Amino acid sequence: MRRMFYYVFLVLSMLVIAVPALLPCGTPTARAQDGDPGQAAQALIDSLAAGDFVSPTASFDSALQQSMPPETLEELWNWVISQAGAYLSPLGVENQSTDDLTRVVVMLQFEQAVIGVEVTFNAEGLISGLSFVPSVDEAPSADAEAIAVDFVSRLTAGDFAGATVNFDGNMQQMMPPESLQELWNSLTAQVGTFQSALGIGHEPVQGYMIVLLDLQFAHYIVQIQVTVNAQSQISGLSFVPGEPVAAPPADPEAVATAFADRLSSGDFAGAVALFDAQMQQTMSPQGLQDLWASLVAQVGAFQGRLGVGSQPVDNYTVVLVGMQFEAGPIALQVTINAQGQISGASFVPTEGLTPVNDEPALETESAVAVAQSLVNSLIQADFAGATANFDDNMRGVLSPDMLQEYWNTVLAEAGAFGQAEGGNTWETQGYVVVDLLLGFERTTVTIRVAVNAAGQVAGFSMELDTGTVKARYEPPAYVDQAAFNEIQVTIGQGEWLLPGTLSLPVGEGPFPVVILVHGAGPKDRDGSLGANKPFRDLAWGLASRGIAVLRYDKRTLVHHDRLVNERYDRDLTVQQEVIDDALAAAVFLNNNENIDASRIYVLGYGHGGYLVPRIASQELSLAGAIILAGYTRPIEDVLLSQKEYVQNLDGELSQEEQDDLAAAQEAASTIKTLDASHDPAERYFGAPVSYWLDLQTYDPISIAQLIPQPLLVLQGERDYQVTMVDFQNWQNGLAARDNVTFISYPGLNHQFVAGEGASSPADYGVIGHVSETVVSDIVNWIMSR
Repeated sequence: MRRMFYYVFLVLSMLVIAVPALLPCGTPTARAQDGDPGQAAQALIDSLAAGDFVSPTASFDSALQQSMPPETLEELWNWVISQAGAYLSPLGVENQSTDDLTRVVVMLQFEQAVIGVEVTFNAEGLISGLSFVPSVDEAPSADAEAIAVDFVSRLTAGDFAGATVNFDGNMQQMMPPESLQELWNSLTAQVGTFQSALGIGHEPVQGYMIVLLDLQFAHYIVQIQVTVNAQSQISGLSFVPGEPVAAPPADPEAVATAFADRLSSGDFAGAVALFDAQMQQTMSPQGLQDLWASLVAQVGAFQGRLGVGSQPVDNYTVVLVGMQFEAGPIALQVTINAQGQISGASFVPTEGLTPVNDEPALETESAVAVAQSLVNSLIQADFAGATANFDDNMRGVLSPDMLQEYWNTVLAEAGAFGQAEGGNTWETQGYVVVDLLLGFERTTVTIRVAVNAAGQVAGFSMELDTGTVKARYEPPAYVDQAAFNEIQVTIGQGEWLLPGTLSLPVGEGPFPVVILVHGAGPKDRDGSLGANKPFRDLAWGLASRGIAVLRYDKRTLVHHDRLVNERYDRDLTVQQEVIDDALAAAVFLNNNENIDASRIYVLGYGHGGYLVPRIASQELSLAGAIILAGYTRPIEDVLLSQKEYVQNLDGELSQEEQDDLAAAQEAASTIKTLDASHDPAERYFGAPVSYWLDLQTYDPISIAQLIPQPLLVLQGERDYQVTMVDFQNWQNGLAARDNVTFISYPGLNHQFVAGEGASSPADYGVIGHVSETVVSDIVNWIMSR
């Protein structure tokens, strides 16, 4: 069965139609398939006439529910009455059915006009479209197809001013050229670039001609419906994506050459778009631009692309693209995964390179010592020490925090470090390049370090032997994948839509549900760190035991580029970063027939746990809240204590570490004195002034004392990021409440994964799962409510 997604409806003559978004359809409460569609449509009209705008939306699909909540439906009905006069009586009902849709037209008599209300039911019996069409006696335009073809030709060519010239008055008011352009850009962002026209047809409807044009885009076949009135003007417009277009097998060489071309042309955002999710997290467009600038500074201007070759390696294809620079040729080595995405890239100097920087190379022994010192710092999780000897370009590209994330990802794939297994060196363009082969638990890793004449690290990369990696993510033993299904959903509104996954238990609902709210940083819906996916562990573990879970990609991951734009960045607060999306998730679940709306819980982890009281205070309908490793102290204090802990793990503080700590202490002190007079462009610990001003008066415990919902507070006793100090603060601050449960777990770290000894960043490189005890405690607490 083909599933239709109504993208947008605009104006038919004088009356506004619904504006659904291109979103996956959910399963709201009422279904037309439970009865006759004509009766269901008439019942909707009766509700509107009675002033009931809440009940009808229960039969809307999820896309229409988001775009037309009760208040919008009320505005639409009132606008119809303002144009046509008071509603008097129904005149008749007409049904039209296709394989996927049932279109019901109910003719209504108003004081000043006869209006047709067109209600479209999808294959699941839910209302997916709603429009009001005035009845007219004039015949539809005979040249409607030519008018529609001209419109689509201008639209696909980007001539938005020309496309709107033939709009009627209402359409011109509702959809000026800039709005049409925004609509088109939003559509193509979801269905891909326009490819070609496939066919055309038309059908007369109550004095109008609806012209249907099938267009092929990169990812979908889309039907554009253009409504032409008797005066040969366009009075309505809709886009209906149909079947997805099967993607052709990825050509690794084409992907690699496209990456090379985007790099050399300065399209760094386009180059990053070719990366897989993990690469996109570790390398932003700006970071890639900095790397390219560093390369050009060393080897001169790019002069042209040379040949290309490839070789399959396990589930990957390694492609070498020759690139000619002023100093000579360099091979761009690109690793392409099975999905046609770039999962690794590096530049490899070739023979005959003429140095642009002709400083004499460092002695080989000294360069090897520099490389080994860097590796030793990584093994000891001393990331400030590892970056201390970076040159200026490397410092700008790879901070200690980024290096830590990079190293943790390697550990998650390769396992615990074992021993050094060998090395190799060579000189090129005034540098000594040192390759160190390191043995890990599951594979070997080549660490390549380029050392300049001053003994500084000028280049650095790590490459896993993908053919020998022995393990990736496997679900924990407590998961029963037959006990639940997963549905891909979209939450949020407008420009902040987020993709997510609803894990839904098998069987008869409605089910209690938990919303997972991320920790700090741009995280995906699984909370991924290498092969570890704690949010997936939680979702699958809870869903295996009858509790639905909604998890979604964080706004700072999906909309990173927009958030760092000055328009948003200087006003950013936790409301935009976290809270708005958690509230949107609750609204989404409230309208799902499989979910018990009286048993919606929010679970905040780390940074999300810190914000749980604020979330719960803004959505009092939540049945309860769960705090996993939520800190209670000001964020700047938490960040500072984390840094102090990590840098003191080896019992020593180098001068570089002392300087790093001093800078962090100064930033933390400044944050406490910030006020509105400070430059909004300043940033502290990576966040703007607005972010810190918003949190200056926020005390999670004080808010938690006031909210009525029951709370469950969980804490790992081996957690060095959020410590037992925070757990004790929760206990002390909420001691007067009788509906709060506290549980701590010896042996569990910040990810609630078991381990031994003093916790360190290296913990996150060890594959593990959220403890089954934690999952059981959450299940028992929810089921006892």
